[in-house]
Amino acid sequence: MVDLISFSEQLVQKGRAEGVTQGITQGIAQGALNIATKLIKSGKMTLSEIAEATGLTIVKLQELAQSLNLNKA
Repeated sequence: MVDLISFSEQLVQKGRAEGVTQGITQGIAQGALNIATKLIKSGKMTLSEIAEATGLTIVKLQELAQSLNLNKA
């Protein structure tokens, strides 16, 4: 019985660790999108420069730029 409880606790700890890792990854991705949004709005950098600075793809930046233009209309 003790082994079953220990195993259960290990699973819970593993689940928490995976959740924390996933949360950090999502936060980093959201931060990159926020920065890219500001840079696109500023108009001072090309999409290639923004891609290099943020690690986002050109395609993702094009989609983001297009969505920002739609919001202005």
